[in-house]
Amino acid sequence: MKTFYYYGIDADGNSINGNFLAFNKTEAENKLNKRGIIVQSIRQKRSFIDFFKSNQRSFEEIINDLSKLLASGLPITESLEFLSSNKNRNRNKDIAINILNNLKDGTNLNNAFADQFINISSFHIALIKAGEKSGRLEESFKSIAKMIDENKIKRYEIISSLSYPAILLIVMLSLIYFILEYALPRMIETVDLSKNIPLPTQFLIYSGEILPSIIIFIFYFIFFLLLSIVLRNRFKNLSKLIDKLYILTPIINNLLMITARRRLLQIYAHGLKGGLSILETSMIVSLSMPNQILREKILSMIKSIEEGVNFSTSIEKINILSKAEIASIKIGDETDTLSKNFKLICDQFEKSLSITLKTVIKIVEPLIIITFGLMVLMLALGIILPVMNAANMVNF
Repeated sequence: MKTFYYYGIDADGNSINGNFLAFNKTEAENKLNKRGIIVQSIRQKRSFIDFFKSNQRSFEEIINDLSKLLASGLPITESLEFLSSNKNRNRNKDIAINILNNLKDGTNLNNAFADQFINISSFHIALIKAGEKSGRLEESFKSIAKMIDENKIKRYEIISSLSYPAILLIVMLSLIYFILEYALPRMIETVDLSKNIPLPTQFLIYSGEILPSIIIFIFYFIFFLLLSIVLRNRFKNLSKLIDKLYILTPIINNLLMITARRRLLQIYAHGLKGGLSILETSMIVSLSMPNQILREKILSMIKSIEEGVNFSTSIEKINILSKAEIASIKIGDETDTLSKNFKLICDQFEKSLSITLKTVIKIVEPLIIITFGLMVLMLALGIILPVMNAANMVNF
C-alpha cells in the first residue's frame, strides 16, 4: 500500500489534512469522500530524492508547452505524446511519459499531474479537473500558464525593486557597526570626558551605548518570529493563537491582508473563467489563505452562500476587499459577469500594487541615501572634532 497526503474540507466545513493508506489515488479519494471529506488536493508522499525529480520549473515548462499545443488544436493525449516523443528534445520528456502512462491506465488528468508534481497547488489541480470535466482544457491550461507568469513577474518586480535599497542599507549598517565597534572605543580612550565634548562625538558615544540593546532586540524579534512559524506548522493547537498574534501585529497583519486579497482576487478571476463554480472556487480560496483566522472568514462566507445568501453579500461580510471592489462584484453577481468583473478587479489591484511598490521604493531610496550621508558626516565629525580640539590644546 502507498501513503497519500490529502487536504480538504470535513463535514463541518473545517479544513483538514493528513495521511491516508491506499493502493492508489482513486481508492484513497473515494474512501475519504465516504467519510464526508471533500478532497481538494491529494498526492502520494515521496522521498526527499523524489522532490527534485519533478520541481516547480518542470511544472511551469510542461504547463506552458501543453497550453501552446492545446491552443494549436491538438488533444491532450496527442500533446503529451508529442512531448514524450523522440522528436522532442525537451528535458521534461520523462515527466510527459509518466503523465501519459497514467492516463492510459485510466487515471484522471488532474490526478496524473498531482502524482507527478508533489508541490502542485490545489487550485491548479481543481482547474485541470474542471477543464477535463467541461471539455475546456485549453482554457484551464491557459489560465494556469497566465497565473504562473503573473506570479513570476510580480516576484521579479519585488526582488528587483528591493535589491538596491537592501544593498544600500546593508552597506550603511555595516559601516556604522564597524565605526561603533572598532573606531569608537579607541577614540573614547583619547577623549577627556570631563571636558566639553563636541555634539557629534556625544552622539557617537551614546550610539555605542544603545547599539547592543538594539541588536539584542532585533535578534530576539527574528528568533521569536522564526520560532512562531515552526510552532505554528508543528502544533495545530498553537497555530490559531499564533495566527491571532500575527493579525494583532501591524506590519505582519498588513502583509497578510495584501497576500490574502491578492490570492482571493487571482483565484476567483482564473477559477470562474476556468469553469469552476463559486463554491468550488471559494473552497480553494479558503485553502490558499495565509492565516487560519482569514481561512475561517472564507469558510463562514461559504456557509453563508450554502444557506442561500447571495455571493456579493457574503463576501462583503469578511472585510477583505475594498468597497469599490465589492460594488463591482455586486454588479457582476446581478448581471452574471462575475468572472469578467473579477478579472478587471484583479488587474486593477496588480497595477495598484505595482504603483504602490514603486512609490515606496522612490521614497525609501533617497531616505536611505540621505540617512547614509548624514551618518557618515556625523561619524566623521565625531572622530575629527575631538582630534582637532586635542591638537589645539597642545598648541595652546
